[in-house]
Amino acid sequence: MHQLAYLTQKRAVAWKCLSLQAVGKRSTMHFAPVAYASLSDHFFPGTEGTQSPGVLWVISSPTYKCRGIPEQQFPPTLIAKLTVARLVTGEEVRNWARDASDCALEVPSDDQQFQQWRQALSVREPARRAAFRISRDFAMRAWSQRHQKEGTKCPSQQDAWCRVRTAMADPSNSCFLAHVNAAECLESALGLQKGFLNVGGRMQGPRRLRDEHCISALEQLMETGTHHSIFLNYRWNKKANLVVAIARELLSKRCGVWLDGLAIPRFQSHPGWRVGGRVRRKDPPRVDLERLLREGIQASSLFLCLAAEDYEEPSKHDSKGENWAVREYRHAVKHAARTGLPMIRVVDLGNAPSRIVNAHGRAFKYDGNAADLAAKISGIVHRQ
Repeated sequence: MHQLAYLTQKRAVAWKCLSLQAVGKRSTMHFAPVAYASLSDHFFPGTEGTQSPGVLWVISSPTYKCRGIPEQQFPPTLIAKLTVARLVTGEEVRNWARDASDCALEVPSDDQQFQQWRQALSVREPARRAAFRISRDFAMRAWSQRHQKEGTKCPSQQDAWCRVRTAMADPSNSCFLAHVNAAECLESALGLQKGFLNVGGRMQGPRRLRDEHCISALEQLMETGTHHSIFLNYRWNKKANLVVAIARELLSKRCGVWLDGLAIPRFQSHPGWRVGGRVRRKDPPRVDLERLLREGIQASSLFLCLAAEDYEEPSKHDSKGENWAVREYRHAVKHAARTGLPMIRVVDLGNAPSRIVNAHGRAFKYDGNAADLAAKISGIVHRQ
């Protein structure tokens, strides 16, 4: 059975961070989805306890916000493939916790209790702990819905847990992907009009895929997101809009794109939630976001350094340290020297540091034509 499921951009980030935490101290070569939960009865129905009940394809509708210009909607993208090892009920997942307080669906008001609850450390095995936290999030959603219909009996927290169905992944056959343009495939699968971007409104629950042509198309998109992917390395500055234009063109040329603004949205505008008079940060930990960046670099075929005059300038938040772009670049160089990948190429967006421009063969000069540049870059990736 093949199914299609939808995640919002921010939920996708939290999902990746929990899956990263399941890796623990092992190499990120083991980084893959650990589980996916749903409240829908149509989520792999009748397969509880069944070994290898099917495949889940996860899509999203990413947006990107550049300073000074309106938020831009990217084409709907395929972000992960999850081969299901088995489907478990929320009640079974709930029993993994050795401490009953970890199963609670209310956020503790005490700071120490909150940290213990958030980490759910009584669930001993890291992959199970990540799956538990994913499932608990859906149970919290089910429980919070108790107030939405007046006159209905409020379900207990155990009832809310019982509504959850969790697909445990087979990590060796599951993967996260660079963003790939899935618009054409989804137009067929969901009956969308050509050019329709926001698929979230059409995906209130999982959809079973019966069209073999669509499944084959998703497999091809997975290959693109795995073997023809490009990590876009750049500074958050006034030229970021050029990077976005180049990213959109690369997506149209059958390339996977790792653009941090799509995979790691900005959270600073709403950095926390308030409980009991205290504000707690809800953004993923910085260490997880940095590991996500590194995983994106290591999984990419090409590391494209888009540099301008400020590329090596220190961060505004740390005048003595390296900015994020330079840290990414150093990691790419180090990883390429050790493994041979990713290939590194440079695009001069204007007065880029000569040391960077001359370090990796002839640099591309951006002349304002994003489509022409994307055609040249995609040619390199597809020849690999």
